[in-house]
Amino acid sequence: MPELPEVETIRHDLQSLILGKRIKSIDVRDKNLLKKPRKLVSWRKGIHSKVKNVVRKGKFLILELANGFKIVIHLKMAGQLLYGTNDDFSIKLIFTDKSFLSYRDKRRLGEWYLVKDVNKIPLIKEMGIDPLSSKFNIYILKSLLEKKNKQMYNFLMDQRVIAGIGNIYANEILYRAKISPFRKSSELKDREIENLYYAILEILNKALKAGGSSIDSYLDAWGTPGKYSYEHLVYGKEGQFCPFCPSKIHRVKLGGRSVYYCPGCQQ
Repeated sequence: MPELPEVETIRHDLQSLILGKRIKSIDVRDKNLLKKPRKLVSWRKGIHSKVKNVVRKGKFLILELANGFKIVIHLKMAGQLLYGTNDDFSIKLIFTDKSFLSYRDKRRLGEWYLVKDVNKIPLIKEMGIDPLSSKFNIYILKSLLEKKNKQMYNFLMDQRVIAGIGNIYANEILYRAKISPFRKSSELKDREIENLYYAILEILNKALKAGGSSIDSYLDAWGTPGKYSYEHLVYGKEGQFCPFCPSKIHRVKLGGRSVYYCPGCQQ
């Protein structure tokens, strides 16, 4: 699933590609992706406007229109937003200058909303702090850790606590911070909290600089894969030796997801 660095990469691309363009029409081949409103006629009435801004909330992309409506998109597991690509699209936004933005989704799990208030979408209303926002600091992180009594992997994955981190970066962050994914969040010492804070910033910013991670089907808006997957130290490395100690990387299932960790380094 595209996570914060991937969605932010696409957002940045779209800022330069579609800002100020007027949407002429929408071509929908898979109506199941339209979550609210579900009727295509409602979409056709609401989208005829200029794209005023492109923002991100957690893993959601939001196209803010000049008429007050917002197109909210969640890529889910395998969604792709591609500028100028016409093949195998599920939804296509066509602009008055004849350019277009295509959405492809081989798993058909993505979600599209057309709303005036994004907080009408429960996952956005309940969303936690963005780790790349100016509001996120070590004191906020410490407070969140102390309030929860979750295993650290689940703490990072909870979008109601910190928004945007998913399986790839939860694994990489905990490895970088040398914290076991099974430790309880309320038990971390001050030095460990500091390590975690800087690991969150370091990993997310490095991934963003590399254009994200392409594990399965992720591409940026230009159709280019992310390069951060080449820098993964623990994710997908089961059975390989840890770069920093003689231990091998372990993989376990936690809540249906694969957790990768080094039993030697991560305490």
